[in-house]
Amino acid sequence: MIVKNVHKWLPQVILLFGVIFFTPGNSIGQSYASRSELKKEIHLTDELLNETLASEEKSITELLLLSTQIGLREKYLDQLKKEIIQQNEEIGNLNLEICQLESDIHKIKEEYAQTARITYKGFDPENFWLSLFSSENVSEAYYRTVYFRQFSQYRKKQVEQLIRTKTFLANKVYQLQESVNEKAALIEEYGTEEKKVEKTRTKQKQVYHAIRPREEQINKTKVTQKEEIKDKIQHSEKMISFAAAENAPEKKSETYAEAFLKSKGSIPWPIPQAQAIITEHFGKSEDPYGNQIINDGIYFSTRQGQKVRAVFTGKVTGVQKLPLEGGYVVIVEHGNYRTVYANLASSDVEVDQMVTQNQELGTVKTDRRTGETLLNFLIYKYPDQFDDPEKWIMKK
Repeated sequence: MIVKNVHKWLPQVILLFGVIFFTPGNSIGQSYASRSELKKEIHLTDELLNETLASEEKSITELLLLSTQIGLREKYLDQLKKEIIQQNEEIGNLNLEICQLESDIHKIKEEYAQTARITYKGFDPENFWLSLFSSENVSEAYYRTVYFRQFSQYRKKQVEQLIRTKTFLANKVYQLQESVNEKAALIEEYGTEEKKVEKTRTKQKQVYHAIRPREEQINKTKVTQKEEIKDKIQHSEKMISFAAAENAPEKKSETYAEAFLKSKGSIPWPIPQAQAIITEHFGKSEDPYGNQIINDGIYFSTRQGQKVRAVFTGKVTGVQKLPLEGGYVVIVEHGNYRTVYANLASSDVEVDQMVTQNQELGTVKTDRRTGETLLNFLIYKYPDQFDDPEKWIMKK
């Protein structure tokens, strides 16, 4: 009878200790990292907007920064939504695990009680010796001794399993409470961020209406500046062509061009990424008033006094001052490619000077009336094929 009972319980022992507790993974940590990066960009736009608060005039840049910030805050809200959904899923999974663990504990207790009853009836010392001495031979006595030992070990393992399961259950309950608290914090932050978005939209409308009367004048000024930059580039190309006519072409220039082309998509920003926001992109687009604009490059909004650096090794072929208060334009040659850095307050380099990647070229100019600090960055292939700089620089 004892042998039969032990054989009946052994598979359950194996099954009991073969249970694997699995906690599903989630991407909340990664989401938080993304949210942290968005927070940094939002903080930067706040800093840049604060630099324009005390200015005499509102600017298109301020309007674009506000639009950029609204976009970033909406992304932030989307990220919060995802995390709230993830927390809901985690809470659901934890509840299921807790229910399963409570069921396991109940089952272990029932099995332990049944084992205790069997032990009390058949495994007390008197029954053990009676069973042992009633064996027909030594072999049967040995196997009965083994079964008695196995049953004793099984009871001990039942107790250990019960303790482990209870500990695991306590941890899961703690995790559940943490997830519930985190979800509540996310919901509260979502409400706060929604209010910030509305506040930014209100500010955007105010700036929009403040600039509207000067819209035509601003657009004319910007078109003039673009034409002036093109004129300076053409002048620089004439000087290069003139020098090339007197000197044999160098293989070194071809090497720079090949290296520059291979670096497409991985060259650094002319301003460190943490210090700048791209407010205008390459090609055709619309300004905040619905006017079509065409940019040959991109515009970086940055802090006052920000230094500009060369994005690649090359030779300075142009350092020219734009009319009136237009600032300087620095042109760097990379074989048959050029990088152009426009709207500098000052230049730290000279024509024919060789520069290395990340070498400082000058300081971005700040408009004293609007408080905006803008760098116009262009890339083109000789003679006049402009390309999107965002295809060349590293992604944020």
